[in-house]
Amino acid sequence: MTTTDPSDEAISDLIQALNSPRRRIVLAHLRKRDSPVPVAELADRVSDAEQESEREGRESSVVASLWHVHLPKLAGSGLIDVDRDAKTVALRSADGSLTATLDRFRELTATLDDRHAN
Repeated sequence: MTTTDPSDEAISDLIQALNSPRRRIVLAHLRKRDSPVPVAELADRVSDAEQESEREGRESSVVASLWHVHLPKLAGSGLIDVDRDAKTVALRSADGSLTATLDRFRELTATLDDRHAN
């Protein structure tokens, strides 16, 4: 039985965490803030970014998907800290490495999107 190299597993976790557009929107918003952000505010940002025409009706589903799918994945990958009691989220790493990683990931996904569009 083979084991996965921890660094390979960490990279795989990061790719999976960044695979969702909603999670990337959450991280982009958190990067702009110096303090924890209420989940309701994140839901607003996701709704705005997704340009939902029925925003109020969709906001509760966005909140549910953040709590049950996207925030646990980002937290499990070590990218964010979630305070369930305060209902806030903050970036775990304040150093530039996360920013550089996210910027590189955005470049790579844009290149892949361009290739698929043509």
